[in-house]
Amino acid sequence: MNTTNLIIVSLMFSLLFMSVSMSTLGQNSNNSNITVTLIHRDSVLSPLYDPSLSPTQRLANAVQRSLDRAAQAQAQAQLAPIENSNGDYLFQFAIDSFSTTGYVDTGSDLIWTPCGSRAHPSSTPIQCRTKPCTILPATNCSRTKPVNSSHFKMKYASRTSAEGNLFEGTFTLGGIRQNNIVFGCDYTGTNKIGIVGVGGGQASLVQQLGQGKFSYCLSSVWDNNYKREMTFGGSVMGRDTVTVPLQSTPRTSTFYIVELQGFSFGRATFHVARPVDMIVDSGTTVTNLPENLYNKLRQAVVNWAQTTARLMPIPAAANPPLDLCFTTPWT
Repeated sequence: MNTTNLIIVSLMFSLLFMSVSMSTLGQNSNNSNITVTLIHRDSVLSPLYDPSLSPTQRLANAVQRSLDRAAQAQAQAQLAPIENSNGDYLFQFAIDSFSTTGYVDTGSDLIWTPCGSRAHPSSTPIQCRTKPCTILPATNCSRTKPVNSSHFKMKYASRTSAEGNLFEGTFTLGGIRQNNIVFGCDYTGTNKIGIVGVGGGQASLVQQLGQGKFSYCLSSVWDNNYKREMTFGGSVMGRDTVTVPLQSTPRTSTFYIVELQGFSFGRATFHVARPVDMIVDSGTTVTNLPENLYNKLRQAVVNWAQTTARLMPIPAAANPPLDLCFTTPWT
């Protein structure tokens, strides 16, 4: 797990996000909470579910997706939005009368959905040089129909892409209608599932809904249903809640960044000489650390496994990219 500087934080635990207050594109100011059902891509409820994969294979795939996104974030020195391997969590919603599914992505501000080869029939095209067109870095003026509308193009490290025009429509989320939501219509015909950007930027769904807040609670990775909820708006606080401040950066408003100051394993405590900025990312299953910190933590785990639990390590080559696997006395 060789990553440095910008790190991506695992989302295998409950999180509360309170994004920085800022002006929004839409006119929504609904004070009620909106709750949607989150489905993991490996859930039996997911359209992506592959029953042929073993739990180990699913975990290895999740780790590889995490490493891919970490590498992409590291490569982008200017903290541009992560354009990578989609995500791990999905939810269903409707645009006007059109039902669709999208990956939840905290590393993106743009909302887009596959529309085939046609424009969205009942939504309003976003005109060039209007605010929604100018604040998104991946947009320009379209030379095709609808003429003078905002055009977007996104390229992903997974070699997929999305391209089309921006529209404004009515979203139905958790049974609640929200007007004037700006989104992209992908005409490539190669994507079955879109992206719901919930980053901190003005075009994200979180900001367009008006309250600038969201929260979600995730289930165990071994839960076959892998079904939980995401709530937009309001404040969600549970028992034993721990809060940490989000770090701001002038380079981007998209990412949610926390500061790593240290960590521990068992009785071993590790202090970080210089705090490390870590991106909280919905598309990442495992936590990625700088190589020097990861090696210290890994050695502590190996020492405990061999001396206390008496487990034998399995060579990393046997389960790439998992390099902390052990045999147990009962296997």
